[in-house]
Amino acid sequence: MENEKLYIKNKYLKIYTTKVGYVGDEGVVFDKTIFFPGGGGQPEDKGFVLLLKNNYQIPTSVLDSVKEKYNNIDIYEDKDFYNFLDAISGLLSCDSYEISKINSFYEYEDLIFHKLDKIEEMDIREGDSVILFLNWNNRRRNMQRHSGEHIVSGLFWKYYKAANKGFHMGDHYVTIDLKSQEFPVITWDMVKKIEYLANKTIWDNVDIATDIFENKAEASIRDVRKDINIDDGEISVVTIGNTLSPIDCVACCGTHPNKTGEIGIIKIFKLEKNKDMWRLYLDCGYDAYEDYRQKHNIVTKLCEEYSADRDSLEEALRKKKEQIEEERDNLFNLKKKLQRIYVNEIINAIQTKDDSVWCDIFSYDDVDASDLIEIGNNVAGVLRQDNYKNEALVLITEKDSVAMLWSLDEKINAGGIVKAMVLDGLGKGGGNVKFARLSYNKDVDDIIKTFQGLLKNL
Repeated sequence: MENEKLYIKNKYLKIYTTKVGYVGDEGVVFDKTIFFPGGGGQPEDKGFVLLLKNNYQIPTSVLDSVKEKYNNIDIYEDKDFYNFLDAISGLLSCDSYEISKINSFYEYEDLIFHKLDKIEEMDIREGDSVILFLNWNNRRRNMQRHSGEHIVSGLFWKYYKAANKGFHMGDHYVTIDLKSQEFPVITWDMVKKIEYLANKTIWDNVDIATDIFENKAEASIRDVRKDINIDDGEISVVTIGNTLSPIDCVACCGTHPNKTGEIGIIKIFKLEKNKDMWRLYLDCGYDAYEDYRQKHNIVTKLCEEYSADRDSLEEALRKKKEQIEEERDNLFNLKKKLQRIYVNEIINAIQTKDDSVWCDIFSYDDVDASDLIEIGNNVAGVLRQDNYKNEALVLITEKDSVAMLWSLDEKINAGGIVKAMVLDGLGKGGGNVKFARLSYNKDVDDIIKTFQGLLKNL
């Protein structure tokens, strides 16, 4: 069965007409395919298949027009492709074709099986004519990121003998794990140097060549940075720059642009230790541009907010931070003073109360729970120090709908009282013998009455 991989010789084919060579449970094999199935760390392509029904022969002029229109649009999402179909509805009758998205690929014995989304609905057979539509923006994105990884890896090997021990092309960044015997510590200054050289490689717009060798022995004429671990079969070697002194040279089955200028930009975001290696976070091409665009918008908004330009923004933010810290300290001191006022008021009220009243309940609508627990702990500490007996202190914050109970008498189980209130459906909470807390869900007056009733019966 013939299955020519057109992307090896021409990675720029976006649309192609071919025939179905095989249909089975594994998927569909086309006589020729423009889709890269993934490999070498590069994700698989995305795209669609248009099946021409009932042996419909599309006129050459119509096909040329469809190709021209498709080659001049941007496909980022599935909806973009369906919008394209609407745009060519005047060229192709909807009765003459069926469309299916390609969900995934499966490669076996040098054949690429295409898993179609609507295979069960389509009457697709061997010999049928199809038009393959590649999601070019996805392919270009993968080529930019993969080739950018090659450049960075090659330069780290060239200057620091730091070997690429693994890389990953994720949704939001690319990672490269590096390890060097000569330079066990990779510094940020080293990273900055490589980043500059990587982008200079892009500016110089050097060649990227993919050469196919019949076997490992033939491929060995190239000075690859990584040992070739394929013993039999064809081997593709990607060389960036001059073959005698390349930026990078490594065996790779992925797709790459013809020139480094097509990568656009390489930006390294972060360096961190990863076990016995060093991990780089970076991105390339469109993704690096998009990252810069978002960060530029953030910087622009900050400059407007702090009446600064890019050069003075850092100083403006530093001064703002100092101001906030000073205000935070002032606020903290004011809160402590206010807490002491509440503590003194509560203690004074307790000390001057009628001796027959031994349950003290105070409710506030302007104090939050974090402040209230500080106030209560201070009050309880003073009362215990002064050997107050037969005391139960209840503080309530109406602001946060929280009630707190401090027991100053071993006969009063604060946790038991709150548990009884929880069982009565008054809220959620718990605690221990000396302190308990209730997040209540009833009217505050009902909570006060319940506390009074439970404590009075003790």
